[in-house]
Amino acid sequence: MPDLSSQQDALFAKTGFLLCLCLLAWLLSASGAQAQPEQVPPDIEPPDLTSAAAILIDANTGQVLYEKQADQRFYPASITKILTAIVAIENGNLDEPVSVSEAATRVDGTRVYLVPGELKSLRELLYAMMLNSGNDAAVAIAEHIGGSVEAFARMMNQKAKELGATHSHFVNPSGLHDENHYTTARDMAKIAQYAMRSPIFREIVATKTMPWNGKEWESQLVNHNKLLWQYEGATGIKNGYTSIAKQTFVATAKKGESELIAVCLSAPSQPQMYRDLKLLMDYGFEAFEPIPVVSEKERFFERDRSREIALRTSREIHVQRPVAHASMKEEPITRQVILEPLRYPIHKGQQVGLLKIQWGNQPAIQVPLYAAEAVPLPEEKQNENTPSLSLFFWPGIAMAAFGILCFILYRKYRLPRRWRDYVQGSVQAKRSSSS
Repeated sequence: MPDLSSQQDALFAKTGFLLCLCLLAWLLSASGAQAQPEQVPPDIEPPDLTSAAAILIDANTGQVLYEKQADQRFYPASITKILTAIVAIENGNLDEPVSVSEAATRVDGTRVYLVPGELKSLRELLYAMMLNSGNDAAVAIAEHIGGSVEAFARMMNQKAKELGATHSHFVNPSGLHDENHYTTARDMAKIAQYAMRSPIFREIVATKTMPWNGKEWESQLVNHNKLLWQYEGATGIKNGYTSIAKQTFVATAKKGESELIAVCLSAPSQPQMYRDLKLLMDYGFEAFEPIPVVSEKERFFERDRSREIALRTSREIHVQRPVAHASMKEEPITRQVILEPLRYPIHKGQQVGLLKIQWGNQPAIQVPLYAAEAVPLPEEKQNENTPSLSLFFWPGIAMAAFGILCFILYRKYRLPRRWRDYVQGSVQAKRSSSS
C-alpha cells in the first residue's frame, strides 16, 4: 500500500507544475499583447496627376491638402468666369434688365446666341455664363456692370488683389486667350473659396439644368460640369478649355463636415482632367479627417482703445488632420486674433479681423472674424464729434453784451431826437394856430 504522504507530495508537485505552466502562459500572452504594435492606418499616397498644375484646399479654411506647381502661371480659359460672376453679383442688381450689345453677340467661342438689343436679366445672364459657358453672356455682363470690357477687367483685377490672388491678371470676362490673361492654381482656389461663400453663386453653380427662352431660340441649358452627375457630393464650380490653355477646372465637393476645392490647370484631355479631379477629391476625403478647433458659439474678446469687443466665426471651424496621425499624440493648436484697424460704429456681423490657427507644424490657416454684437461710437469720439458747450458759451456772452450795448446806444440817441421832433412839431402847431 503506497505511503499517503508520498501521494500527497506527488499531487502537490503536479498541481504546482500546472500552476507554473498557467502563470507562464499568462505572462507570455500578456507580454505578447503589450508588444503587439498599435494599429495605425497606413499613409494614403498623394495622387499622381496628369494636370500640369493642381491644388486641393479646405473650402472653409483654405488649408492646403495637396499642391503641384500651384504658383506657376497658366492660362485659365473659362474658369475666369468664376471671378466675373462674383464681381457682377457684388456690383449689380440681379433682376435688372441688361441690353445686349452687338459687340457681345460677335464674341468668339461658346455662346448662348444672344442677339443685339435682346433684354435679359443679370441673373439669367449669370446662369447662361456659368452653366453653358456663354462668352456672349460674359461680355454683356461686363459691359453692363463696368461700362466696358476694359473697365470691368480693372474691377476683376482689383477684386483678385483684395482676395490675395496676386499672381493673376485678367483682361476679359470670358477667359478667351490673351498673353496677359493668366492665373495660378493657388490664386484660382482663393477666388473660388471666396465665391462659394455667396449663397447666390453657390445656387447658380450647383444648378444642373435651366430652361432658356432666348429671343430667337428656346432650349434648356445644361451645366458643363459633369462632376455634378458623376461625383457624389459635388457642389460646383466651372470648367474651361482653349487650345492653348488646354483643360482647366475648379471643382467643389462636400462630404460630412468637409468641403474641398480642387483646381486643375493644363490637363491634356477632358477624361484625364476628370480623372485628376476625382483622384484629388478621393484623396482629400480619405486621407484627412476634420477636427473641430472652434465652435460656432465660441466668442473671442479683444481690446481696442480701452474697450472689449466680442468676436465670432461664421461657423464651426475644423482643421484637416491626416488619418494616419489619428492614433498619435495630439499636436498642439494655437489660436491668435488679428484685429483690423477699426472704424466705429461697428455693425453686428461686420468682419473686423482674422483668427490665425496653427496646428502643430502645419501651415497656419486664417478665417474671418466678425463682430458678435454692434459696437457704438466710443465716448471720446462722440465728444470729439459733438461740439462742446464751451465753444458756444463765451461767443454767446459776447454777442449778448454787444446787443445790449447797441440797444442802450439806440435808446440814448434815438429818444432825444424823437423828443426834439416832438417839441418842434408842437411849436410849429402853435404858430400855425396863432396865425
